[in-house]
Amino acid sequence: MVRLDGFGQVGPLACDSEQRQEGCAAPRGLLSDADFAELRAHLPQLAGRHAECRAWLDHIGQVVRQDRLQAAQQPSRREVHEALAAMRRRARGFLQSVPALGPLPDWRAEQAPMAPDGPLNVFCAMPEALYGFASCARQEASCSNGPAAHLMAFAEAADHLADSLKWADFVSQGKASDALPQSGDYALRGLADAVRIAQRLDVALESALERSKKCGGPVPKRVMVQAVVWLAELWERYGGEFTHTPYVKTRYDGAPQTHPGRFVVSPLRDDDQPIHGGRRRIQEPSPAAIGGSPGNVFLIARKPA
Repeated sequence: MVRLDGFGQVGPLACDSEQRQEGCAAPRGLLSDADFAELRAHLPQLAGRHAECRAWLDHIGQVVRQDRLQAAQQPSRREVHEALAAMRRRARGFLQSVPALGPLPDWRAEQAPMAPDGPLNVFCAMPEALYGFASCARQEASCSNGPAAHLMAFAEAADHLADSLKWADFVSQGKASDALPQSGDYALRGLADAVRIAQRLDVALESALERSKKCGGPVPKRVMVQAVVWLAELWERYGGEFTHTPYVKTRYDGAPQTHPGRFVVSPLRDDDQPIHGGRRRIQEPSPAAIGGSPGNVFLIARKPA
């Protein structure tokens, strides 16, 4: 396990909490005063250094909370697959509406001043171009004396594809962009360019969806494992010996059965309120959420390099 530089240098972290008084309630996610009183029997070097220890716990808790908030912004694998599939359906719907137009109309796209040259232009400039083509189709339909259903169908398909590209989550956009040919010919000058890019996008989305479905398994919880390393080192810093067992005699319990093991789990799980962020509510981690089981995490985190 890689240790981050500067763990043993308390420096400004302790200063952040120097003004905390021993009788004050512990901040959210930290051990209470009663917990610290109990720790004195196991950590001989903790006496008189509560502020320093709480500063480290505060820092570790902040890192873990920030990681949870960032994870909350990530769509689930299922949501990404649904977004890619919906994007592909709309790309195909757009392409299927084009032949009814006959010879492609000479509709020009307004050039975006800062449009990228590569695949990202599909999500930056193409939505606005599609909205413009849909507007042209509706305007032409309103001026036409003959049947205009094909123009209205095209306009609706163009709007749907534009919406899908514009409002897709950043993970889906990234997967689709990576699957597109990495070239610089994504300029949008007119409808013909939009059709060409949509054809390319249709193939890329199929590839991106297949590739994404093959990459399964749980997301590694690297920050949580690093937090376990830090907490174990903190225990040893104040004179304790880090040991852990998830067994009660011969029965596997899953929960930590030693004082240092419970010390590690408590700051990671005992926040007063669940954190809320972005797209969905983040639940406080159960032992399993820390990375399988506490026993597994502690063994992995403390494994010698």
